[in-house]
Amino acid sequence: MRLSMLRGWAGVAAVALVAARPVSSEIIQVTNLPPTGFVSTPSISQDGNVLTFGSNGNFGGLNPTGFPNVFVYEVTSGTFTRITADGGFDPTISGNGRYVAFTSSADYAHRNLDGSDEIFRYDRVRKRYMQFTRDKNGDGSSELPVIDGDGRKVVFETTSNIRNRNADFSPEVYVSNRGASSPMSRDPNGDGESHYPAISADGTFVAFETSSDLTGRNEDFSQELMIYDVKQRLLSQATNDVEGFGSSGSAALSGDGKFIAFISSSNIAGLNPDGAGAVYLMNRARRDFSVLTTTPDGVFDGDTPTVNGDGRWIAFVSAFNVTNGNPDYSSEILLYDRTPKTFTQLTASAGCFNSNPKISGDGTRIAFLSNCDYTGGNADKSIEVFVADNPALNLAVDSEGPIGLTVTDPNGGIISAAGNTIPRAAYTQGDFDDDSQPEDRVRIPQAVDGMYHVHALADAGAAPTDPVTLTVSLNGMTVPLPVATVADVSGIDFAFGNQSFKQRMSRMTPLGGIGSVAVLTARLPHLPAATGPVRVRFFDGINELPFDLGRIENFVHSNANLTFFNTVSGFITTCRITKRANGTSSFKLTVQHGNLSMFAGTSDVSMTILVQIGSDADMYRWRFKRLLNGNLVLR
Repeated sequence: MRLSMLRGWAGVAAVALVAARPVSSEIIQVTNLPPTGFVSTPSISQDGNVLTFGSNGNFGGLNPTGFPNVFVYEVTSGTFTRITADGGFDPTISGNGRYVAFTSSADYAHRNLDGSDEIFRYDRVRKRYMQFTRDKNGDGSSELPVIDGDGRKVVFETTSNIRNRNADFSPEVYVSNRGASSPMSRDPNGDGESHYPAISADGTFVAFETSSDLTGRNEDFSQELMIYDVKQRLLSQATNDVEGFGSSGSAALSGDGKFIAFISSSNIAGLNPDGAGAVYLMNRARRDFSVLTTTPDGVFDGDTPTVNGDGRWIAFVSAFNVTNGNPDYSSEILLYDRTPKTFTQLTASAGCFNSNPKISGDGTRIAFLSNCDYTGGNADKSIEVFVADNPALNLAVDSEGPIGLTVTDPNGGIISAAGNTIPRAAYTQGDFDDDSQPEDRVRIPQAVDGMYHVHALADAGAAPTDPVTLTVSLNGMTVPLPVATVADVSGIDFAFGNQSFKQRMSRMTPLGGIGSVAVLTARLPHLPAATGPVRVRFFDGINELPFDLGRIENFVHSNANLTFFNTVSGFITTCRITKRANGTSSFKLTVQHGNLSMFAGTSDVSMTILVQIGSDADMYRWRFKRLLNGNLVLR
């Protein structure tokens, strides 16, 4: 299977259909180019607030000549800055957002009189340029720089004879520390080439692809992945396709270089026997490999992976319908959560494509290229830069009616109409649906694991009987909290737990009829509420199975146990809640003899499970492993 990689400058494609906007992710269109416009792959800062890219666009009226230049875009303010005037391309931004490395033939630092393509770094604070490379003879060029987190080190590709280490002018990769450049690859025989270096945010490790025999382990000159230890100045070969049928490359590193995501059609560790263009994840310290793009049916293709700082989130492009949200097999951007081993589909397009994602170090935002019209601003279907929030981390609290909100996060941060101490959270008020009822919205783009507390306070002049609604949304699921009037919110602490199950276990026999069964057991980090509805919901992103068990006060009470038995949603249902002395609860639900066929199949399933008892709601998202007999088990 051919390994395709999309890099560098993007062209323009005309597509007839309009894409549907995903409902679970907030997408911003950054650029708006004419049909003759072009833009490079964006680069994004650690906090996801600053982007850089190269383009001939006239953004903010800053580039009227239409010459290719380098721009910086700040997401929060929506402002552009042009940082080059005489040309530049392939920019990347440091994690702290201060420095931008780029390629240019201009003479920004008064050291490039011959006009060769060199690597520059721009300091956004001091507004100064520094030239990192210098080809004195003008017989080579340097390009594709990637900068580390604090902007000190830059890795790049070159055909120049820098420091007299590349006499044959073959494509090699170098690392430059504040302008002092050293080669990481040296192929004196010119038998192969080295390309596309990437560096960890802390500047300690570099990965690149090569067809050279740099370590004596690549005698067939296949395309392999190399790792360079910057401190030790040690080079090692990470992959080895002894059969010579596949290739590896397109590497991305976590912040400390512990995890390396890359594409390979080689059968590394026996994990890819069919030669798909698989997304691999390597634990560098252990030299362990895993394939992320896999189901029980086999390995599917991915492209251009990117990994966040702690290695939890890997974004990549795939046309495979792994989430059941891509029935037309468009090129979509997927997010893989390494902790529960689940996929989230970031984009939802039809007749258009998405490519080249770049994820922020904190995992909260993903910049990418697309010719889709997600916001109504890309009717001509030119390739534009977009940026999206990570929908799996985007917590939303919404109210309608004469009440205000105060939300406290698990770290003690607080947001209300009066102020905010939660990073990147936002509070807005208005009549968003034009029904003459006031609405309050809280958005927390980086929902952490733990318990959120929601308090509602009646507006001045509100009557106790005034109607209100209150909802919490996460992972594509909206949870209505048990309120109907202003009186229902007075003095109530509504608790919402993100990933709050402890000692969890669940299994499913997904059949239709008498043989089906589903069991969920979990430890909840609080005692059950004394009053209110009890609801359990299973949601795989497409199918939802709800169980409304009535009110907790109607359960059978016996000492510390609360028990329910009845027929719910066509299932014989039993539920037992046990109060524990340490302030937690044991919860067990068993449903059987109903229809679970919506969860049948051959693939693993990413499932969101909600347990709601009165004013307390606990949500958990994890991967269910599909066994050979078709059953699902929570792993």
